[in-house]
Amino acid sequence: MSNSPHTSLCPEQLLLEMGKQLGIEGLSFSGEGLCELVFDGGLRTITLHRGGQWISAVLLQVEPLQGGEAIAELALQANFLWRATNGATLSLDGERQLWAQRAMDAHHVTRPEALLNNLEMLLDLADAWRQRPVAKAARSAHSSIPAFFNRA
Repeated sequence: MSNSPHTSLCPEQLLLEMGKQLGIEGLSFSGEGLCELVFDGGLRTITLHRGGQWISAVLLQVEPLQGGEAIAELALQANFLWRATNGATLSLDGERQLWAQRAMDAHHVTRPEALLNNLEMLLDLADAWRQRPVAKAARSAHSSIPAFFNRA
């Protein structure tokens, strides 16, 4: 499907086209307005369109995080200048699972490639996050984290 720069697809069409590029026919939003995908290695993502924004998130850590203040410190350090998150924001869901999420203004998302690029960035972030010592440090309130955030 080719679209001129002036042609705008509705959110449902953009998601459908993104699915086709991923090899998933009929990709659509759930009744709750979410699109959940699970990729290799169990990487779980959520994409939604709400309030003029596309929001995508990837689950970084399945185990519930412990440590209250230490977790808040970890998230704030990672979000500082987005040095450890590549522009994503860290958050906890209701089960204290760690997610990274990015929002994009819907006016700038006119082609499915924009959604795919955002999703790919989040998946790369999740891969990197799971391979670094910070993933283990996040489970312990007494761990030292700074070396991870001081990388170039």
